[in-house]
Amino acid sequence: MEALELLERALREMEAARDALAGAHTMSVLDIVAPSPFSLMVDALEYSDVAEAREHLVRARELLARAGELGVRVPEVDSALLWLVTDVLLDNPLFDFLRTVDLGGALAELDAAIERLRERIEELRRGGCSDP
Repeated sequence: MEALELLERALREMEAARDALAGAHTMSVLDIVAPSPFSLMVDALEYSDVAEAREHLVRARELLARAGELGVRVPEVDSALLWLVTDVLLDNPLFDFLRTVDLGGALAELDAAIERLRERIEELRRGGCSDP
């Protein structure tokens, strides 16, 4: 498979991860104000989205490695299991706020990585072959 095609597939995976992470971030914000019984349902949706984002990021890393593109760093998303256990046990607005901040930081990192990958793809389309 051609490197450009692999990079484009990696970009789609990263964009899908971004969508899932944005959903998790939205649920995390809602979790701050959700009453306790509803909070568990919100947590389930939030952590499901985080798990989905992590799966997309794993595939993106694999595609980038196959393309030999090591200049684009795919950010890590903190372990959903650790956050989930802590979130359920310490369900309070302060912890929920910290989780929201963490997810917001991951989103910002992912946005930057997506932009770098888009730039690299455009460079390759223009026929550039400079090092990543």
